[in-house]
Amino acid sequence: MMVPALGMGLAAYIAYNTGLVIGAVSIVSNIPPALALIIPFITVYGFFEMFAYGFAVSESFYLAAAAVRKRFRSELRLFPVMLVVVVGLLAFAAVLEWLLIAFFQGLLPR
Repeated sequence: MMVPALGMGLAAYIAYNTGLVIGAVSIVSNIPPALALIIPFITVYGFFEMFAYGFAVSESFYLAAAAVRKRFRSELRLFPVMLVVVVGLLAFAAVLEWLLIAFFQGLLPR
């Protein structure tokens, strides 16, 4: 999603496909789609993922705008910092999601 200009289109495509998957899971699981959509935000890890995706898409926009203004090199200096922020947020969200899955699996009867 951090690719200049193309990242924004990729983010839209990913959001569309995520909606299709959530719709399919809600139909198969017989739960309301709104509940399937809100579960990541109830369990907090979804907020970290959304922040990471927001930073990535913003960086895509800033890189594209800097290329148009012919200031690409100056904006490219911030790219490694944003990359670390995005990867860090996604890694934290993944660990948090894994911990939640492990916790809830422990609650299920065997």
